[in-house]
This record gives sequence, structure tokens and C-alpha cells, in this order.
Amino acid sequence: MGFRKLREMNLALLGKQAWCLITRPNSLVTQVYKSRFYPDGTFFDAVPSSNPSFIWCGLLEVQEVMRRGCRRCIGDGLTTQIGRDPWLPIDDDPYISTPLHKSIFYAPICFLLNNQGFGYDENCVEDIFNEWDAHIILIIPVSLRRPNDAWVWYKESKGAYTVKSCYRMLIGEVHDERPWRLIWNMRVP
Repeated sequence: MGFRKLREMNLALLGKQAWCLITRPNSLVTQVYKSRFYPDGTFFDAVPSSNPSFIWCGLLEVQEVMRRGCRRCIGDGLTTQIGRDPWLPIDDDPYISTPLHKSIFYAPICFLLNNQGFGYDENCVEDIFNEWDAHIILIIPVSLRRPNDAWVWYKESKGAYTVKSCYRMLIGEVHDERPWRLIWNMRVP
């Protein structure tokens, strides 16, 4: 009959609201939530507060779901931090696995680019990262257009969040048949 699992569907619908908080930092709603619940960080850094609203409790519940599906798409590399943000095109763990010094952990990815900015500085990447991370980083294409870094929904080929793709991810129905490069070559908004 097409019945959906209610909890997973609710999380997918809440994810749509969380997606707006993540991708639209200048909207009024995002600014209100940010000033109240995560003034010094991002939506992913938010923790339960002493007097949360019902809506905020729901958004916190979907926080881990958003972590599983969100990735940073690298454009100019100025706003994505090397160790802190999920930017590797790996399903299981999109974070750097190499232990990094604090100065490198919080550095923007643009420091890994070569002098022309159209590719990675291979010697630098191979010196800093373990063999696995270096290999993954060096195969990520660098955009020639140099758009701003952006959040993308990794479970959707166009990179935009959809309730359907999130629901399918939550019930374990997603079979990613597309090459991961599609998302990194896509047009960043």
C-alpha cells in the first residue's frame, strides 16, 4: 500500500529544514537559530540547550542524519577546513584520517592547492597526509571556475537535498550507482 516508516519519514522531513540552516546562512531563520543555539559554530556544532523549543529538539535529532549525507564541494577552498569538514568523497568516513597538527586541522583547503590554484600541490599533500588520504585528495578534481565552496547532499546526483533521498538512506535503500565525481564536477550554486 506504500506505507512509510513514520520515524524515518519525520527525520527526512526535518532534514529539509536542517538543510536550509546549513546551506542558507544569511536567511533570517538561520540567523535566529544560530544566534540562539550555536552562536560560535555551525549547525553541526550545536548541542542541546537548557530551554530548547520543540522544533529545535527535532532539528538536533536529525543532526546525525545530516552528517551522514552532507559533504563539502571544493571550489576555491577558502571556507572548508582540512580536518574539520567532511570533504572526502568516501561514503563511510568523509573526514581526513591522518592525525594533524592543530594549525593544519583548521587550515582551509586552499593551502593544499598549487601556486596556480588549479590542482593540488602533490609534494605538500604527500608530506602531510598518510598514503590513503593523499591518494583520495589527489584524485579529487579542482574546479577551473573557482566557485565558492558549498554544501552538497552526497546521496543525490545533483547535490541538492531531497526528502526522498534522505528517507531512502535512512531505510537503507540507497544504492549509489553514480560515480562520485559527478558531485564534484557539478555546478556549485
